[in-house]
Amino acid sequence: MKKLFAKIISLTLAVVMSLFALNGCGLVTTNEERDMAQIIATVALDEDLSTDIKKSKLVTQFVNNASYYVNGQGYTVKETYELLLEDIVEREILAQQARLALTGATQEVGNEKGYFTQAQEVAEANRTTKEKVLTTKNHLGQEMTTVTKSDSLDKFLTEYEYNSAVFGVIYAINNYIESYMDEEDEEEHEHESYAGTARATLSAPTEQEGNEYELKNDEKLSKIDKESSFYKSLKFIVEENDLDVDIDSYTDKYSVSMAVYKEYIESFKVEGREDKRAVSKIIKDLRELGLITSEEAAGKTPTTANEFLELSYFKASLNDQFSNLVISKYELALTNQQEKIMDNNEELYNVYLNVYESQEAIYKNDYTAYESALENATEVSQILYNPDFGGKYGQILNLLIGFNEAQNEVITNSKADKNLSDEELLNIRNSVLATLTAQDLRSSWVDAGYGEYNASTGKVTFKNQYCKTSSLSSFIGTVYGATDYTEKDEYNNEVTKHYFEAVKPTVMTFNEFLNGKTGVFDGVNQIMGFTGNSGVLTSVAEQNSLGYVLNEETLDKYQDLIYAFSTDGGSLSEGFGYLYSPKTSKTKYVQEYAEAAQRLINLGVGAYEVVATEYGYHIMLCARVIEPSTQPIVKIDFVSMLSVEDSIPYNFKEYQKSRVVYDNINKITTAFINRNLDSSVTYFENTYKDLLEE
Repeated sequence: MKKLFAKIISLTLAVVMSLFALNGCGLVTTNEERDMAQIIATVALDEDLSTDIKKSKLVTQFVNNASYYVNGQGYTVKETYELLLEDIVEREILAQQARLALTGATQEVGNEKGYFTQAQEVAEANRTTKEKVLTTKNHLGQEMTTVTKSDSLDKFLTEYEYNSAVFGVIYAINNYIESYMDEEDEEEHEHESYAGTARATLSAPTEQEGNEYELKNDEKLSKIDKESSFYKSLKFIVEENDLDVDIDSYTDKYSVSMAVYKEYIESFKVEGREDKRAVSKIIKDLRELGLITSEEAAGKTPTTANEFLELSYFKASLNDQFSNLVISKYELALTNQQEKIMDNNEELYNVYLNVYESQEAIYKNDYTAYESALENATEVSQILYNPDFGGKYGQILNLLIGFNEAQNEVITNSKADKNLSDEELLNIRNSVLATLTAQDLRSSWVDAGYGEYNASTGKVTFKNQYCKTSSLSSFIGTVYGATDYTEKDEYNNEVTKHYFEAVKPTVMTFNEFLNGKTGVFDGVNQIMGFTGNSGVLTSVAEQNSLGYVLNEETLDKYQDLIYAFSTDGGSLSEGFGYLYSPKTSKTKYVQEYAEAAQRLINLGVGAYEVVATEYGYHIMLCARVIEPSTQPIVKIDFVSMLSVEDSIPYNFKEYQKSRVVYDNINKITTAFINRNLDSSVTYFENTYKDLLEE
């Protein structure tokens, strides 16, 4: 649901380091103070909210974003200026509409009193989590219902929002200062790079920081993980600035963020000759760019947060942050309104039937469309209609220990020999299979630093995000010629790293790989609980909106094995593996593999089998089964399962909420912007036409 709002809010001045680097490079066509003060457009949705957009704002946005649009995306200078001006105007339209809608100063259907008042009038016990945020007092301790459309933007913000915005700008100022100071050359460490083929890795989970609403209402998101970038960056800020905050005493991101924000702002002070000299350079460059006045430049050199925020450039930066947050608050109110519409179970069931029938019309006689949908299905955008094309569908995890180049040549040459019988071909293949070996393919992970080296044991142990299975967490092999060197990480901490002259995996026969090699590898059978070359694991299947699937623990183990050993590049996926189709698998896969896949799907999730083909040995594990379902869920069952997490109705509601709310909000805001572009915006093209000259 972030598409439109993300576009509007993305152009922010804080934490951007390109501004002064571009000074004098020719991208900024003018730098006179009077010229920068010219008004290029006026936005007025209401006579009390008329806002003038100055040329300096457009130039600043251009300098901050020119590298991305001109160099990265291939836009011309003129196109970039036009795009940025459009974004600035659209953001101001939304900011003014947010003021009006939140305070009730607009005649909006269903929102005559304003979102602040509407939320306040809901009985506290019945308020949604979003309404609770909308009724929180502002940073001055005032009730949100007392805020008027003409009040300064900061009055629309809670204490958390206000401090996060101020912190963002002050932190950016500090980065500006550091970028202007002379830095010592960092020591370079020259060593050979890894020459082998890079091994794909599991995607490290991206950490979502979360806004105030999310941090207050998502326990999982707000939990502090000491291995996370959030914790490390916060700890770095505290230690680097000697802040009086014990971050380890906090249990949630909301509280610790608030504490760090406030302490950082209060303690910020420019001291020392080098720091003050850097500030003087910044002031000089801002003046030459026309982004502050000559009077400001001639005044006292700022040293505290408040003094910096009195400068027009940084004051504008902070105001943009406030504007973004007010727009986000408006989005929250719109989302709450639309979600309430979706809470009508009668309407939701009708939507379910409509989606079911539309899928039936598409998939019933078109297995190609159905199979394509299966391969792209997620737990939220689920498939409701599953046609019967002669059997069950499913997915198979494939751990392939394949032939090496020489072995492949023997197989290829034997197949090309027309004089050999099928029995003779099989005997040749079996003889080559007897020489098959397996080895840990994560050598490039070792060289890339995905693991930690222990000099006393000689082992390299991979970090948890790359391998969750303890028996696979260490590289199975030997590293030679370890050389230590230190460098500073992104948090300015010194870390010891290692360069290895050689990284050699331990070679195992296939039998050792399958059953274990003492002191080297536990073996696939022991790790997975397999009892031989075929069978069915019990208690590993669970049901969700994708059908019957492997539980997370079993899936993690097998994915770890695949990433460590599988020679099939296509198997390096974090999903459930290759799709089995009763319609197409017989022609899509080699015969032995296709037949084994069918057996496993019929046996169910957790079924496994070792299968030999012309590619090597496949250890196949059934990870997902989709039963045909050609009748919709009856209404009474649908409603009763809405509260059952991961059920089809539950996930359908969550997806529909997200999709419908997203669509409706975009329709509302896009229509509103388009309505006001002509009626509420005045452009003064003569004041900025020089910027558009190619």
